[in-house]
This record gives sequence, structure tokens and C-alpha cells, in this order.
Amino acid sequence: MKNKKTILVIDDDEVMLEVLKSKLEDDFDVILSLSAESALEVLENTVPDMIVLDISMPEMDGFTLCRILKHNPELSHIPVMFMTASEEAYSMIRAFQVGGVDFMVKPVNPVELEVRITLHIAHAEEKVALIEQNIEQREEIEFLYKELSKNDKLMRDTSKGQNQSFVDKANFQQRMNETTEKNQQALMKLNDLIRKQEALIEATKKTMRM
Repeated sequence: MKNKKTILVIDDDEVMLEVLKSKLEDDFDVILSLSAESALEVLENTVPDMIVLDISMPEMDGFTLCRILKHNPELSHIPVMFMTASEEAYSMIRAFQVGGVDFMVKPVNPVELEVRITLHIAHAEEKVALIEQNIEQREEIEFLYKELSKNDKLMRDTSKGQNQSFVDKANFQQRMNETTEKNQQALMKLNDLIRKQEALIEATKKTMRM
């Protein structure tokens, strides 16, 4: 059975929370919070796949909570969708400025909400996968550079030893050939990785702009 994605829904309207939960719980694990403060307590132990957040709440509003989340390295990757009863352009602009990925005006259409949540989670997972792949390729490139440096040093040391003594020319030539072959293989792999890295960087840039 496929694991459900976890959605944290935050709104000071308890009726709204229950309505959204009833519409979403068939496809998602839904956690409810009546305030930004209680949501922060939930987030101490749970990292949801997405947060649906009301803007107007007592004590701490949705904008402030979103800023806090985006400054937390462990939570900043979570996509945040804002909900509000206001249709003012300022609210929408502010929502995106503080790091939101989407904005819906109440009353929210549950079907549309579910579709948007699914798309944003998929997009967030794609970004994380690209970043992880980028890191892996960088580490492999660094390893290959070190291997090339090590092989280069081995060739220099072997040459120095041969200059001092010409006793074992066959062994010297074999070691040089083996090291040269290793270098050629490492260079081919390195060039291939660099091409993949460049393509991955472009793909990551496009995904980040979406």
C-alpha cells in the first residue's frame, strides 16, 4: 500500500479545519493546528510534505510563521500554500514574498486544493531529488580529481625512481602504462560527469523557476 503524504493544515477556524480534513483525508494524512504556535510545536516532531496555512490568525499570522519556516534549514524545503478570505493583491504578493508557493481565496474548492497540493508535493520532491543528485555528482567529481592527482604523483615518483636506477625497465614501463590507463579512464569518466553536471544544473534552474 502506498504511503500517504502528510499535510499540515493551519487555521484558527475549527469548522474550516474539519471541512478540509474530511475532503483530504482519503488521499493524505492530515494534521490540524488551530494556531501558528501549535503548528510550531507539531513541527518539532513532524516534517509534513506540505503546509496549508491561513493568513489571518491571532497572535502570529501566516506570513510570520512562513518566514520562520523558511529560515529553518530542516523545514525550509516544505512547500507552503496560503489561504485567505481576502482577495487583496497585497496579500497575494506578500504570500509569495515570504516564501509561499501558492495562494487560494476562501471558500476553497476541495478538488482544486487537492490537485494543487499533489502538484506542489511532486514539484518539491523533484527539486530535492535534483539537489541530491547534484551533490552526489559533485562528490564523485571531487573524488576523480583526487584520483588523477594521486596517479600523476605516482607517475612522477616512478619516473624519479627510474632516473636513479635503470635496473627494472620492464616493471617501470608496466607501472607507467597502468597509471596512464587509469588516468585516461578517470578523465573519460570525469568529462562525462561534467557534462551530466552541466545538464543537471540547467534542469535544477528550470525546476527552481517553476
